This record gives sequence, structure tokens and C-alpha cells, in this order.
Amino acid sequence: MATSTTTLNPADDGRTSSSQGLFKIALPYAIAIASQLPMLLLYFRDLSGLPHYQFFPFSVLATAVFAFWRWPRDVENPFQRSWLSNILLVGGLFCGLVCILFQAQWFAAFSVMLLVASLLTRTIDGESLGSLGLASLPFFTCLMLPMRQDTRLIVWLQRVSASITSMILDLVGLKHHREGNVIRVPGTEGYGIEEMCSGVQSFFTLFFFAVVLIVFFRRAQTNTYQFLAAAALAVFTFVVGMAASIPVLYLIAAVILLYGLMGARATLVIASAVFWSIFMNTVRIVTIPIAQQWFGIDLVHGLAHALLGYAVLIAGILLLFSTDQLIQFVLGPQDPDGGIFVRLAKSLNKKKKSSKRKRRSISTASKGLIWTSAVVLALCGVVQVGQVGKALANPNIKIHFFDPNVTIPFEEGDIPNEIANWQKVDYKKEIRNRSADFGLRSDGWQFRAPRCSPYVSFDQPFPAWHELTTCYKNAGWKLIKRSRVESNSKTVSQSGERPWPYIEATFKKETGEHAYLLFSFFDAQGDALNAPATWGGVGSYFMRLRGRMAHQWRSKLFQSECYQNQVFVQTNGPISDDLRTEVRDRYLAIREIIRQRFLEKQNLPTAGGSTTEPLNSATTNSSNDLLGEASNFPQ
Repeated sequence: MATSTTTLNPADDGRTSSSQGLFKIALPYAIAIASQLPMLLLYFRDLSGLPHYQFFPFSVLATAVFAFWRWPRDVENPFQRSWLSNILLVGGLFCGLVCILFQAQWFAAFSVMLLVASLLTRTIDGESLGSLGLASLPFFTCLMLPMRQDTRLIVWLQRVSASITSMILDLVGLKHHREGNVIRVPGTEGYGIEEMCSGVQSFFTLFFFAVVLIVFFRRAQTNTYQFLAAAALAVFTFVVGMAASIPVLYLIAAVILLYGLMGARATLVIASAVFWSIFMNTVRIVTIPIAQQWFGIDLVHGLAHALLGYAVLIAGILLLFSTDQLIQFVLGPQDPDGGIFVRLAKSLNKKKKSSKRKRRSISTASKGLIWTSAVVLALCGVVQVGQVGKALANPNIKIHFFDPNVTIPFEEGDIPNEIANWQKVDYKKEIRNRSADFGLRSDGWQFRAPRCSPYVSFDQPFPAWHELTTCYKNAGWKLIKRSRVESNSKTVSQSGERPWPYIEATFKKETGEHAYLLFSFFDAQGDALNAPATWGGVGSYFMRLRGRMAHQWRSKLFQSECYQNQVFVQTNGPISDDLRTEVRDRYLAIREIIRQRFLEKQNLPTAGGSTTEPLNSATTNSSNDLLGEASNFPQ
């Protein structure tokens, strides 16, 4: 993305004709990009349902227009050597492979964006004779921020807008009451800030126009040195923010990365987009209740509401343009040598080099890297076509981490009415409307015992080990102790005999309640899963990462789906050792009953069973399923 001037020397070695250059360079890029189109279409389909990203077709169009407009038409070979382009290419290849392994649409979109940026970075700008890489920036504006940071940003903007709106309404004397992000005015249903800050008026729309303005006026000023140094500093700041739980460091990291990518002037323009987004949305929100209460004009519904929104957007764009002009007036002419990182790098170099340099043709190694990436991504594209075709044919089907038939239905009668002195009193089934890797189905049996009320649950399916203690902590329980128990029970199947350890956990609430949890897993063949001794370290991170892999890869490399069985006991006081022993004995019997019924339902061999015999293997006739609300115990 360097912006230094390039001299087109007719004597450049290895220069090819324009058609040869397009074939050898542009063609493999086109193949690599086209291989990601199936997942990219799914990404755009989902993006179209998000009001804050409604501008995404224009971001793609803007990059195409800038590339076409500034393409070097009078140059025999429009491509030049660029190791930054190679880095972007490797990044695009890596994201493409991750997309295939994890079936993640986000990585497909990021892969395409990096590939486009790589191609344009090694392309000569027909006007400035520098790099055309910055023309790819509008495309990146439609990339959703990872870890739901875009949602958090919107919530923050809504909260700020609601607070400012309330203060302004107080100043003008309009009676109201603020409830979170809703402004309540007597005689109305209220005005929701989340609705008024969405659509074309969102910050992301104004951010897109800010990037277009920066590219159009060539405000972005960067260099490889500047970009790499700022990117490293931004990553370090972000990691420190995550480790120390300091959210403000996320914002600082974003500002540093923006500076490294586009320079100081462009960063100021982007920052002004945040300010004008809050300002113009506040003006819009204040205008609606005032117009309705004072003048009887309804700006909440219909055409008037839409026109107000577009008027606010146009005003925001004009204010952005005005801010850009003010920055140029205050800072003066742009420095052709780039930012401070560039000047620092040059000052360390004893030999002063001219800003003009000869264009060097792409090396043979770089061409090999380009074609290798194209071939690998093309093969990956073939793998994903079938699944994506099904998802596009039916809008209700999404790419999941599982094959469709991995949930095994259970019934009330699959657990005996009585296990030793535990008496079954209720059964509930829960079907969740969320991604299957969080547990699509839970079957729960409530028991009554002399000293407790045990709850037994069979939860399915999971892509890998699911740390159930985390669910209970999120439900308000404080984890006192967690340990792995090396029990004598084993699973016996065609794959052999395996130990079957389980997790034992103790919880407590501030109100005095105590809880005792036992849980373990088996896979689709009924084989035991090894319970991790600890959770929360590096090992658990890689275990969760492995669980996110697509079913077809995970089942071949590691394991197929796994199924969770648990017993949860809650008491008003501390749990005695005798009660713990009782719960353990019943749990070992119950989990083997569940495993045997699981194998029977799939017509899998059950010979061999377990080395631990159930306490009571009597079963009763199945009763009707009781569909109801979710159990009080979190699954």
C-alpha cells in the first residue's frame, strides 16, 4: 500500500505484455476469489438482514469503481513486486482454509477482501503511479467486527444518544422519562433509540462514506513500515486489553491500526464520523418528539420518517466533507513522505534514497505463490459448493457444525421410574431455537429422594467437550470446587474398553443454597470422552477451537458429536459426604442406562455394556412427552 512515486522504466527486466500480465496475475486471483463466492453469498445474505449493514452493496461497488477508474491502462505490465501484497495473499489463503475447516462465512468474506487488497496492492495506480491498494478500503467496511464488537459499539452509541437526547429535551422543557434506550413522552408509545439509530443512519453507514471520501481525495497516506509497526502495536494493545479486561484499550488499538493503515489525516476523518453519527442521530431523535408534541407532525411512520432519515444522512455526509476540509486547512499540505514511522525508518537508513524508484516486476516465487494459492482455494471451493447450495435453496437452512441426523430422541420411559430410593416425578423436553453446537435438545427427569430432589438430564448434541460448570456459573452459582474423578466404570464397545471419568463440581449461592453436579460425555458410538482435569487454560481453548470445526473434518480427525449426561442436586445447606456418595452411585447407574438406550435407539451393538451394573434396570412403559417450559436448572 505504499504511496511512493514509481518510475516506469521501459528497460525493466522481465516485463511482459499487458495481456500476459493479466493472464499470469489477474487470472489466478480471479480463480481464488471465485472459489469463495458460495460462502460469500451466504455472508451477504445474512448481512442483508442486519439494518446497520444495509450499505454493503455500495461498498463492493465503490471498490470496483475506484479500481476501474485508476487502473493503469497505458502500462504494458500493470503489476509490480510487493511483499506486502504477498502477506495479504497468504492471509487470504489462510482465511480461506479456516472457512473450509470451520464453515465460517465471516472468514470467507475476509479472505475475499484480503485477496482483492493483495491484487490491488501489487497493481500500479494509473494516476499517482503508486499502489492501488488503498482502493480496496471501501470493501472492508462491510466486514462485521469480530466477537460482536459491532453490536457493542451500536449499544454504546444508542446509550450515548439516549442520554444526550434526554438532556436536550429537559432543556427545551418537553416532559419525558427515559427508560434505558427508550424516551417516554406522555400520550405516546415511546421512542426507541435502537430503532432510530439503525438503517442508513447508523454509524457504519457514515463510516463507509468517510472511507469513500478518504480514498476519493487520497487522504490516506501510509507505507509498509508504518502499517506493520502500527499493526504490531495495535495487536499488542488489544491483547493487553483482553488480558486486563480494559475495554478502552480496544478503542486505542483500533485508532492505532487506523493510523497505520491510513495515516493521521484519514484517522481524524474516521473519528469525526463517530462524532457526527452521534450528533446527527441525536438531532433526529430530538426532532421526532418535538415535531409530534409541538406541531402535530408525525415523523415516526411512513414517508416522512424515511425522508427525515435520509436528510440526516445527507447532513452527516456534508459535515464529514466539511471536517475533511478543516483538517486540510489546519494541518496544511500533505507530507509526501508519509507518517512518522516512514520518516523514522528513513532516518535510520544512512543512505538517502530518492522517493522515486524503478518498478520491479513480480518475482517467479511470487507468481508461484499466487498460482498455488489459487489452486488450493479452488479445491476448497469445490468442497463447500454442495452444502452452500442446500443453504441457498432453503432460507431456513443454515450451515451448522453437525450432520442433520445426530439428535437422538428420548422419552420419559427411557429412564426407570425408580432407581434405588430415587422416585421419578416429572419429565420435560426442551428444544432450543439456536445453533446445534450449544445443545439443540435436552431431556430432563425430575426425581424425589429422601434427602434431596435430584435432576437428571440428557443434553445433545455437542461438537466437543462442553464445560457444564460454566453454564451454572452464568446462572448465578459460584463454583467452589471442580475435579475429575477417575471412576472404575468403563465403556465397552467395538473400539475396545475405555475408562469413563466424570466431573464432580460443588456450587454455592450467596443466599445459602448449595449444589452438587456430576456430568460426563460419550460420543456417537457410545465411547467415553476423556474429561479434562482443568478448564480455562490453553488446553481448553484448543479443545473449544477443535469443537468449532465442521462435522466432516472433526469426525475424521478427532471425533464425531458427543452427548452429555448430568445429575444436579440442590440443597438448602451444605451437602454431606453420605449424600455425595449416594448421588455418585445413582449417577453411575443412570449414565449407563442412558448410554445403553442411546445405542439401542441407533441399532448399535450393546454387548459388553459397562463394568458398572445399574442399581435398578427396570423400565416402565413410555408415556406421552410433556412439552413445557425449560427446567429451572440451566442446561
